[in-house]
Amino acid sequence: MTTGWADFIIDKNYQRLGYGRAALLKMLSFVPYRHDSCQVIQLTVEKENTITQRLYKSLGFSDSGRVNKYGEIVYRLPISRG
Repeated sequence: MTTGWADFIIDKNYQRLGYGRAALLKMLSFVPYRHDSCQVIQLTVEKENTITQRLYKSLGFSDSGRVNKYGEIVYRLPISRG
């Protein structure tokens, strides 16, 4: 299995303007077609960042129940094809 990762951050001056949602939606439309073997998309978020947690949940991600080595919550979204 191959894993890939990327980071993106929205500057605090541009948060809460819809840029994070737009970027995630673009990624969700791109990844399944570019990486046809991808079965799950995973993201992390700091425990205190409830705004981003709400964003992830609104796009279908769920809390995996895991925390990474940096103390961030791991969210996941199974890829649905068909």
